[in-house]
Order: sequence, then C-alpha cells, then structure tokens
Amino acid sequence: MIDKVDRLIFDELLKSLSIECIESNITNRDGEILDVDYWRDRFSSTPEGYVLDLSNQQLTQIPFSIRQFRDIIELRLSNNNLSEYAAFLCVFSSLRSLDLSFNNLQHLPVQFLNLKKLRSINLRGNLFRRIPNELFNLSIEYMNISNNNLSIISKDIVNLAGNLNYLNLSSNKLTDIPDIIADLKSLKILDLSFNQIKSIPMRITRLQLEKVFIESNLLTKLPLNIENMYSLKIINLRDNHLHEIPEGICRLINLEELYLDGNELSELPDTIGNLINLKIISIADNQIRSITRSAKKLKLDKKIPKLKKNK
Repeated sequence: MIDKVDRLIFDELLKSLSIECIESNITNRDGEILDVDYWRDRFSSTPEGYVLDLSNQQLTQIPFSIRQFRDIIELRLSNNNLSEYAAFLCVFSSLRSLDLSFNNLQHLPVQFLNLKKLRSINLRGNLFRRIPNELFNLSIEYMNISNNNLSIISKDIVNLAGNLNYLNLSSNKLTDIPDIIADLKSLKILDLSFNQIKSIPMRITRLQLEKVFIESNLLTKLPLNIENMYSLKIINLRDNHLHEIPEGICRLINLEELYLDGNELSELPDTIGNLINLKIISIADNQIRSITRSAKKLKLDKKIPKLKKNK
C-alpha cells in the first residue's frame, strides 16, 4: 500500500502520467489509453520504494513523466517492443532490479552508469552482440543476457569479479569460454547452455561454482582437474559429444544432480558410487549397456532407469 501521507502527491504524479499518455497517444497491447487506474495498478509499494511492473504491455515507449517517481527500486519492462532504453530512465538512482527481457534492445545509454545501486539485470531475449560496457562499472550480482547474439565476452567482465554470483549466457553464439571467466571469484551459478562451445578451460575449475549448465554444446571431454570444483551441487552436460567421464568427477562429494543424457558414453566411472550425496543421475540416450556395481550403491531419489534408450 502507498503511504497515506504520500497518496496525494502520488495521485498527482499518476495524473501527469496519464495526461502525457493521452497527448502522446501511448497505448498498451490492447490499444487502451493508459489512464490513472492503469498506472495505479502497475505500482506497488515496499518500505524501500516503488515497484513498477510494465511487463507484457507491448509498449514502444515509456512516458517521460515516469522520471518523477525517483524512488523506484524495481522496474519490470519485459515483453514489450522497446528498441532503446531511454536515458531519462537512468534517473532512478535507487533502482536495484531491472528486467528488460524480450525487447529489441541493442545497446544501453551511457547514463546507465548512474544506476549505482543496480544489482540485478535481465537482458534476456534482446539483440545484444556484446555485454554492454556500461554494466562493467556497476556492482552487478545477477546478470541474465541469454537469448541474444553474443559471440565474444569482453575481458572487462573481470570488473564484476567481486559481486557477480549468477551469470546466464545461454542461447548465444559462443564458441569458447574465455579464461577471464575464471577470475569471477564470486560466481556460484554459470549457465552456458545452447551455444557452440567445444571445450572447458582448466582454469575454470578454480571457481567454486555450485551449479553449472552446459547443455547442448559441442563438448567432447571435460577438464581432468574437474575434482577441484568441490562445491558443485548440480552439473548439466546433456546433449554434447562426451565419450567418457573423468574419474575426478567421482570426487565431487557435494554433487547432488548429474545430467549426462544425449552423449556418446559407453560406461560410467567405476568409482561413481563415491558420490554419496547424489540424488539424481540421468544417462539416457548414450551407448551404456551396463551399470557398474558402484553405481547401484547410490542412494538416489529415483533408481537409474533401465537402459532402453542406450544403444
């Protein structure tokens, strides 16, 4: 609820928003005029500030009057038709979370650097060819830039090393993992699924990742020193071209979920039973004909299915 003390001011700001939308013919996906009631329904209040949800509206522009709401801490603009992030939206100095997913963005304005408190950014489903440089000078903790056109990762990403704990680069055009990723010391979750990556650099194993997703790439082998990633709980390696699994993976005693479907494996390591915390292992669509005795000792949530889908 909006504080009663601020309600009159808040209502006046809503009126100015509505007037601008009428004068500028700004409508939503249904062609409706964005009146006071429309805007009131889009705002919610927290002790820290406002949350503004304009997702799924098919907007092509944001009214300039929105800049008057300086205390917006979360802005949701997903599933619209925005081709640019207007510079005037960078006045929200308290903004912590910004969702711009599924628009038509290719770049961010230089004024984006003013968003010093921004911690979470979702750029999924846009047209970026690179991670915007403007993000490298902020303290981003969560970054989703999946479903774009990235083919390279700038070395400047290392500027995020002290804060970034979630990075989603899935469904892009990456062919390798740059060594600089290994310097993102705070990273806990890394998603590189649905790219064209052929190998994992050994330096990556210095990261204490908890979840790794590299599904649907072109991997033929894993780093021999993968055992160094002892914090791993989930690793998804589905739909690659792996011929074998290194013994080191059997020393990841914190591993809970292991997905190996759709590879070219003929066997599992003899010591797979050492994964005492493993709850899920998935091995369909390989060339495995028998399960080792060690694997049969695993205390899984579900039994390893029969090998009907293995050749």
